[in-house]
Amino acid sequence: MKDQMASFRRTVCKSFSSYHSKILLSLLFCGLIPLVGTSFLLIHTIWSGKEQILDAVYQSDTQLTMEIDNRIGQIQSVIDSVQYSMYAISQTPADMQEKTEVSSVRNTLSLYQSTFNLLHIFAFLPSENMISNEGIYFLPLDELDRFGISSSTPTSSTFWFYQKHIPLPYVLNIDKKDYHSIGAGYILRDQVSKDIQYAFLVYMNPDELSSILSGSFSDDRIQSFIMTPAGQITASSVSASDGQMADSSIIASLQETSGSSVRVRMNSGTITRISPLSNGWFHVTTIRSSYVNENLKATLFSISLILFLTVASILLVSAFLSQSLTSRVSLLSKAMREYNPAVGLSEKTQTALGFRKPSGMLDEIDELSHTFLRMDDSIQSSLASIMELSLSGERLRYKLLLAQINPHFLYNILGTIQVCIHTGKPGIADQMIAELSQFYRLALRRSTEMIRIRDELEIARLYLELEKACHNGQLTWQFHLEDGIENYYICKFTLQPFLENCIHYGYSEADKCVSITLSAVYLDDKVQITIQDAGSGMSKEKLQQLRAVIESRSVDYSKNFGIGSVSWRISSPSYGNGTLKIDSAPGEGTIVTITIDQIEEYSE
Repeated sequence: MKDQMASFRRTVCKSFSSYHSKILLSLLFCGLIPLVGTSFLLIHTIWSGKEQILDAVYQSDTQLTMEIDNRIGQIQSVIDSVQYSMYAISQTPADMQEKTEVSSVRNTLSLYQSTFNLLHIFAFLPSENMISNEGIYFLPLDELDRFGISSSTPTSSTFWFYQKHIPLPYVLNIDKKDYHSIGAGYILRDQVSKDIQYAFLVYMNPDELSSILSGSFSDDRIQSFIMTPAGQITASSVSASDGQMADSSIIASLQETSGSSVRVRMNSGTITRISPLSNGWFHVTTIRSSYVNENLKATLFSISLILFLTVASILLVSAFLSQSLTSRVSLLSKAMREYNPAVGLSEKTQTALGFRKPSGMLDEIDELSHTFLRMDDSIQSSLASIMELSLSGERLRYKLLLAQINPHFLYNILGTIQVCIHTGKPGIADQMIAELSQFYRLALRRSTEMIRIRDELEIARLYLELEKACHNGQLTWQFHLEDGIENYYICKFTLQPFLENCIHYGYSEADKCVSITLSAVYLDDKVQITIQDAGSGMSKEKLQQLRAVIESRSVDYSKNFGIGSVSWRISSPSYGNGTLKIDSAPGEGTIVTITIDQIEEYSE
């Protein structure tokens, strides 16, 4: 587990190791922290918005409950007033009652009915106490059962009920409509005999309360109804619900709602608010969650849009700023990482790093870029000076080499010419003078260091011809060239030191002569020249000494000057990037291998 965690940390660190990643991560971190705080604030705002919507509904619901209670209070006031009038009649014997008194009560009941917009008021008296059995306002007590009220109903206060069918008098219901109603009644009993002294019922149209309920909330996702303690709906904002039983879960909640308390119950899709009324019934309001959610939809959309734009802006700004801040650093880092002093900066990189800004607006990265450009200019200038000095030194050494072409070789040639003249061989002397003249003409006539291979071979041939004359003809050679190879360039005076070395070490005691073979072949994009003799070879110590000179690419003017000079010159990029190899063993001869680039054109 520790290894996995360590591997994970290494992966994360590697992923964010670049300067651009660190800048981007820092910008995102700095931008997202306020965004997280803003998100929490917006979430709180959303939640507060939901609470505010519910509070607005609750306030409207409270006002609606008060309006219903006011209507119930009006009915209660009517009941109190009717009770006073009925008590006065019940306490007067029938033989002493006057028609005017009964008529006054009837007028009072009719006034209450019209004033308080009641459906009807029925007064019930014992049969012996009834002066007029007109059947409209006054009815005998034995007809209470016809109104669904049992004569044994105990009561000490006003009782409320819901009645589906009211038996209205014919004169009040000519159309014979089936009225549903909300009723409130009062029954007075004798305290000793428990007999009913009088009773009355006040009816109101439930459509009145239903109209109040339906007018309070225009959205059908908010529904209100009035419910009895038994769970029967007496009035509703949805008229089809009148007389039906409420949901069982709401009925169960009634047991937890008492007094003046208000209970709010929530389930997955509905919020139910239950408010007790002054008559013992309940005002219930159900709010679907979709109502709250829809009202929050605009807020949610605005907040989501703000969050999206904020996140997008942070990402875009972070990406832009990080790229702007790190592009020059990345370019400078790449340029420094890939910098080659021998080549210098490319023109494209110089243009990218050398952008123009007012001097007062340069930052640290700009200063670093300009410093790097100045450093490159300085390095290139120094390299150019060093190269020029190196070339100048190489030219001087080359001229020195030409000036030091084996003086004893020249002395031997001149001595041989003198001998030929004294011995009567003027033709041979004349030929040697002509060859010597042509040799030095080819060796010295060109100012350039590079010549065609064919010219270098001609110098080598003339040199061998002169040496052959000095050795009494005991020198032979062969040239083997592949087609066209003589047209490539080679550093001037490359072959002569090795031919001289072959003559010096190539003398064979067995044959009493020197035999040299020179070949030039193609090798990929190289030219390989091999010089071989079948002489006595070199000692191991001498071979190691020559190899050390070749590997060090140094020139010692006191010894091995020719071979050291050739090795130093041909290894230069200007003269073919060449290599030199010498193999020799006592009694087996010597092989010199020169490998140089195929240079088709040369201009100094």
